[in-house]
Amino acid sequence: LDILLDDLENHPHCPHGPALLFVRKTLDKNQDEKFFACSGTRDQKICPFYVKYEDFVNKNFKEIVKRQKIKDKELSIKEIREVPEVDRIFCFTCHTFLTQENLKLHRSHKQYQGVLTNQLLNEPTKILPPLSLDTNNAQYFFTEQTVQCIGENLRKLKFTKVVCIGAPRLHEHLTQKLQMKSILLDIDQRFELFYEQTGEFLHYNIINNYFFNGENDLSTFDRFLKEDSPDDQVCVFLDPPFACRTEPLANTLRIIRNSYNRVNENFKILPIIWIFPYFMENYIKNEHSALKMCDYHVNYTNHPVYNDNGLKSRKEGSPIRIFTNIPLSMFKLPQRDYKFCKQCERFVHKSNRHCSICGDCTSKNGATYNHCKKCYVCVKPSYKHCAKCGRCTQVEGHNCNAYGLFIRCWICQRKGHSERNCNFWKTTDKIKYQIGRCLLCADKQHNVRNCPKREKILKEKSFMGNYTNKFNCKIDYEDDQNME
Repeated sequence: LDILLDDLENHPHCPHGPALLFVRKTLDKNQDEKFFACSGTRDQKICPFYVKYEDFVNKNFKEIVKRQKIKDKELSIKEIREVPEVDRIFCFTCHTFLTQENLKLHRSHKQYQGVLTNQLLNEPTKILPPLSLDTNNAQYFFTEQTVQCIGENLRKLKFTKVVCIGAPRLHEHLTQKLQMKSILLDIDQRFELFYEQTGEFLHYNIINNYFFNGENDLSTFDRFLKEDSPDDQVCVFLDPPFACRTEPLANTLRIIRNSYNRVNENFKILPIIWIFPYFMENYIKNEHSALKMCDYHVNYTNHPVYNDNGLKSRKEGSPIRIFTNIPLSMFKLPQRDYKFCKQCERFVHKSNRHCSICGDCTSKNGATYNHCKKCYVCVKPSYKHCAKCGRCTQVEGHNCNAYGLFIRCWICQRKGHSERNCNFWKTTDKIKYQIGRCLLCADKQHNVRNCPKREKILKEKSFMGNYTNKFNCKIDYEDDQNME
């Protein structure tokens, strides 16, 4: 499926804002199916919105714009603060504050067990149970170690305003522990009750950049993006659902960046920190080539896998990483589990070994990679070299014929063949194919991928992650060495 994001504001609406326009590809382009579907959930039981493109053009459809509201509150956050702490009650069923006086109608409902102190009211993620529906609003909260590491880096980088998108626990840490200015944008409407006094929360859908409360919230957001003094510096931090496609997320970041430049009347780079799995690196770079992956393992308290010490944790630790356009040399990571690589000028996990041939700390998934002299790159320790494919691959379930269709030649960058079968060899008689040497210049100290003579020999040019040379058309040259 492809996603078309042009003219998003004029797409038909469902309760979650403008729908996304999908294109289901077929062999015959004339038979491609175009349709609009909800951006907020994949579960049609929650939001059944579906409109064929032809029906939209012919205006043969009905929008569903009614916003789902939570039940009317008994007491506001201001009123509950005036009640003695021991008499405060929070009803999970009705999402409202109560006292003993109005508890009668809620006795059979599930309630918060504990004392609702003033400090606890400032940290709603410690009160509210995480949403757990994977197809809609699966919600995971950072561990204390993770928010401390990220918060401390934001403080040392001297950011004065942080836009926290889908990161309520970080927002709490910044405002309560570090006294930094932060605004929380989240699709979880339950936070409205806790932040109605401070105005620190905007009900928001990151997939389509939709503010549920319209122009009022949009104006509030613009005011927050405004840097009122030379010392002000805004940073955008997002922790979106990992099932989201990168295209609409990147589109939202571009819109926010344009808003930032508009309100500040400049064209500065907007610092971005994006939390996502390491195996989505190529997809992120395809959309934002300036974003680099930091080797920090992001941990969540309530996820069995995305945690270094969870019940079902991977032996390599959490697969979640930080992607950012902030220089990685400026991110300081805890010395207990990380080390500073002088050659790479960045902190890496202690299991990440620097490869002098690749010129990088090459591990992506938390394991110590091994350099393969036959295919010129570092690979996962579980991978074995396949002579037929000319690549290191996973042993189980490996099919040479199927794998060969996706191999990308490291000389011409075309898919479907290895270097041995590249047309490059038909154009030269000065160089012979030699295993363990650079295929372009026969040097032993580097490989064909980082050969300093690539540009001269292949007439290669690059722009924003896209490479062209005399053997190919414009293609994506991002690192897909392990096809992850």
